[in-house]
Amino acid sequence: VCCRGGRDKRLYCISDGAARVLLSQSRMAVRVVCAGVRVFERLHESRDGAPSAWRACQEGVPLLVQLGLRRRLDMSLGLLTQLLQHRSIDRAALLAAAAAGDVHGIDALGRTASVSSNVADGPSAEEEAQQKEASLLSGSLAITLLRDGQNTETLPDEPVLALAALLTPR
Repeated sequence: VCCRGGRDKRLYCISDGAARVLLSQSRMAVRVVCAGVRVFERLHESRDGAPSAWRACQEGVPLLVQLGLRRRLDMSLGLLTQLLQHRSIDRAALLAAAAAGDVHGIDALGRTASVSSNVADGPSAEEEAQQKEASLLSGSLAITLLRDGQNTETLPDEPVLALAALLTPR
């Protein structure tokens, strides 16, 4: 992964061979306008020392998935179609789909710490759903098509379809 110049808003992924060519020196200067696949783009500059927000770019998502991106959801065809038609899905519906088996990988989007309940018998189903929804971390992620009837852990990492998405607090 490299960036153009020192403070670019975009990060590109290039192969080892392309890196050697770009870093090589020659008698005649070669100007390379663009090289590589854009994988991340900065949404805004950081303020008061906070980290900048980055989003995954659509053209780089298949490569990021192959490289092992953890923030990845595998969705059933029906749910993915619904997402593409409506351009959004709320967190409660996403968690319900995960509970129904239409979404895999929802745990990769959450905080690892669990929230304790004041009830001695443990949290109710509604409280547990609210805690799970609150534990989802906002940010960029990849959405891939869930392959019906197949274990995704035994399949090659190359997705059939990969989309860039943004999980927001709403």
